[in-house]
Amino acid sequence: MSEEQPRARGYRTGRMEAFSDGVFAIAITLLILEIAVPASSEGVLSEVQVAHVRQTMAFSFFTDFEDFSVFKPADLHVHNAHVMFAQLEAWAGALKPLRAYHAGAAA
Repeated sequence: MSEEQPRARGYRTGRMEAFSDGVFAIAITLLILEIAVPASSEGVLSEVQVAHVRQTMAFSFFTDFEDFSVFKPADLHVHNAHVMFAQLEAWAGALKPLRAYHAGAAA
């Protein structure tokens, strides 16, 4: 294996090149596999809420967090955030007995 030559400013790029090659390989693999839920079932699964949270939204570090660490949604996101978190909490509560069962079985 040949030793890597330094670049103009003295920085070596081998690790970054290896990382970008790995990311590219994973992306190509995911594109080839094309794992997807059939489009016809998404609406039905959403309506009966089978392991699915219907409310989705995108938060921004600039508008929805104070000092980039404390979550405080912007006024326009407050209602949707409450709906989404209520759905997540309901699913967490519904799955709690299952998690407790598996935790007891693993011990």
